[in-house]
Amino acid sequence: MRKLGIKSRDWKLRYAEKMMPFEIPGISPVISKILSGRGIQDLKQAHIFLKPELKNLVEPSSIKGIKESVEKIKEAIENKKKIVIYGDYDVDGIAGVVILVRLFELLKYPVNYYIPHRINEGYGLNKTAIKKLKEDGANLIITVDCGISSKKEVQYAKDLGIDIIITDHHEPNVHNQALPEAVSIINPKLTDESFIRDLCGTGVAFKLAWAILNNFSFIDRSGPLFHRFIIDAITLAAIGTIADVVPLIGENRILVYYGLQSLKACKIPGLKALMNKTRISGKEIQPKDIAYGLAPRLNAGGRLSTATKGVELLLSESDTVAEEIAKYLDMANRERQKIEVKILEEVRFKIQEEYDLSKNPILVVASDAWHPGVIGIVASRIAEEFYRPAIIISTTKNIGKGSGRSIPGFHLYNALNSCNHLFESFGGHALAAGLEIKTELIPELISHLSAQTNITPLPVGSAPILIDSEIELSNINRKLSREIDMLQPFGEGNPEPVLATHNVNLAGQPRLMGRNADHLEFFVKQNNKAFRVVAFGQGQQIDIIESLKDEGFSIAYNIRFNDFNGKDDVELHLKDIKYPNSKQ
Repeated sequence: MRKLGIKSRDWKLRYAEKMMPFEIPGISPVISKILSGRGIQDLKQAHIFLKPELKNLVEPSSIKGIKESVEKIKEAIENKKKIVIYGDYDVDGIAGVVILVRLFELLKYPVNYYIPHRINEGYGLNKTAIKKLKEDGANLIITVDCGISSKKEVQYAKDLGIDIIITDHHEPNVHNQALPEAVSIINPKLTDESFIRDLCGTGVAFKLAWAILNNFSFIDRSGPLFHRFIIDAITLAAIGTIADVVPLIGENRILVYYGLQSLKACKIPGLKALMNKTRISGKEIQPKDIAYGLAPRLNAGGRLSTATKGVELLLSESDTVAEEIAKYLDMANRERQKIEVKILEEVRFKIQEEYDLSKNPILVVASDAWHPGVIGIVASRIAEEFYRPAIIISTTKNIGKGSGRSIPGFHLYNALNSCNHLFESFGGHALAAGLEIKTELIPELISHLSAQTNITPLPVGSAPILIDSEIELSNINRKLSREIDMLQPFGEGNPEPVLATHNVNLAGQPRLMGRNADHLEFFVKQNNKAFRVVAFGQGQQIDIIESLKDEGFSIAYNIRFNDFNGKDDVELHLKDIKYPNSKQ
């Protein structure tokens, strides 16, 4: 007999047994368990997490490389040197570039910016771009979201007489044995400060901007221009953080918490225009609105042609110009979606033809028919769908450009670093990476990764459900619901808590909901407590739910507060269900 949803999955406690929950006065023990699963182990950390405050942001002067960077920038300004902000072509790079360009506008010191073409130039610093910038008079390049792996390119710039400040958050290339010889490097991966270690590229740019402001005394900190810059910078840092799928813990949580609030009253014409396109203006904005609404559109220009449109949008002070650019990016995103659907179908077909999914722990698929600007999104969807690391490679002649995405527990960058001799270049972090490889070496890459990947392949769609806490229905009330809301915003590294309750019984008759009767509603009870359960998209399972009226079963769920149509109660949104043995 079929179970609710996809094939039954394992349930695993998110927190390790050795991580003993601690008491938080006035807060439910359930919340303590949830925080333990997010690596929070004492009362001070818990208070910072539950009540994010800007005062808890790490002072930038304490970060390695900041002091040298600020001194070099002050020197460049005093000597009227030409400064160029060089950013990556994704949202993280774009938003960081805009923060720094707006900062220099506040300083009344004009700078240029440069975004490499994803297809023609590829990721990061490249010698052709550096040479062009030198010809245009550049004296100092400040990178955003790139540069930590560009040892040769930084040396080339140095030989041309260009100083480079690197701001990046990607893993340093260990096999190079030495970092690029830049004037300074700001990278949270090079610090022992865990609170900021997961900053994205925009977050690092925000830190540098903050440090520069602290060192220019002539800026009126009580004026509207300064106030707007700070609000806009936090907003952009939040967008970059969500778009780059870095963990929403530590400093990232604070930036996103306040950035989402400021986005509701955003003054940036480009963001207002994009929010209108995605129909999120005037509503309570959640990370998913960024991840699936704003970010894909900001990325669309860089995926199909040039990312400079995204920068132009965010720098524009004209509502009319912003509206035109937003319209272009929206159309580009629609085109990107069409290309993505086609590639996704072809990748799925190749996987079915070429892989034994019961044996292959990692997927590496290549073709000369795939647009290199879209393969990253496809890799993300394949990794999620097949629940294993996936690398999608677009080949042209003898070179393949690949984009990889991983799953929790598998460090993709480290895996690639173990066979770094195969690559022309590569870089990234635990969950995402990019690479260039000669096409003739792709089979060797597949062989090496398959041998080195120490994970057991799971059946498709069988990713384990991570349980934050096992509780009785008697523990659920409005207070707990409000406390869970204190954990927002949810996202990477801070998912919405999943609770589990065992030995519940069906109460009453299940019924179908929704315009197409594709959702399911039923009630569960345990002792004297009962709750409404909603199972979205599972209307076809009503018969098996009805068959449980005389048997106990277990449910995994999210707790939601429902105030729709005047309701004022707690309900459970089903994630998974475990039936009694007789129903397996």
